[in-house]
Amino acid sequence: MFLTKRVAVNDPLAFQQMGVRYYEEGDYDTAFGYFTKAAELGDADAHYFLSVLYQEGRGVEKNEEKEKPKKSIRKRLPSPVILLLDIILQ
Repeated sequence: MFLTKRVAVNDPLAFQQMGVRYYEEGDYDTAFGYFTKAAELGDADAHYFLSVLYQEGRGVEKNEEKEKPKKSIRKRLPSPVILLLDIILQ
């Protein structure tokens, strides 16, 4: 309920968290939509998640060109955040 309210007011973190929720449930199309909106609103982690979807071809056609941001974003994230993202995306 809380995330739904935050999404309604265009909170980029809420969109990103909803994307993670749908990713974990295996609904990659919906996750892609939430990550895309979060990225448009400036969420850097959402760019990372989008690049993972493109790398894995989940919810989108596999695209090596669009997966490249993953490498540059990973370099800027603190290592605990990278570890958490890797755990979430397994």
